[in-house]
Amino acid sequence: MSFQGLYALSSQSMFVQDVRINTVAGNLVNADVAASSENQVYQTQDVVLGPARVGTLFSASGSSALFGVMVNEIIRSDKPVNVRYQPDHPMADKDGRVFYPAIDRAEQMANMMSAARSFDTAVSLFSTGRQMQDRLIDLINL
Repeated sequence: MSFQGLYALSSQSMFVQDVRINTVAGNLVNADVAASSENQVYQTQDVVLGPARVGTLFSASGSSALFGVMVNEIIRSDKPVNVRYQPDHPMADKDGRVFYPAIDRAEQMANMMSAARSFDTAVSLFSTGRQMQDRLIDLINL
């Protein structure tokens, strides 16, 4: 793998994990936002990932495609909203119901931890490539 392919793979992965982290953060921020109707409730967002060609691997036996990951789309959840009876709440409807998003905090935190670890791995890959490239330049200059 060339250094260019290594950097493309790691930078694309960092971008994707950044999108995942920001999406989870948005979900967690809106977890307790009340609404006065079912149509106004924040809907959980999820990132859908897919393969992306980032380069080509060359070897003595030929070449093959190098695939990474990309964001295909960000979808809204179709989970039913949480309805609570809170007649004194300022957002309550005429029946005293307040609507909240159906956000599972534990699931969101697990997604955030997964994305953060994947981001760290991509940074390590980039850093290792940079160290290898620097060492190669040092060897050439001897």
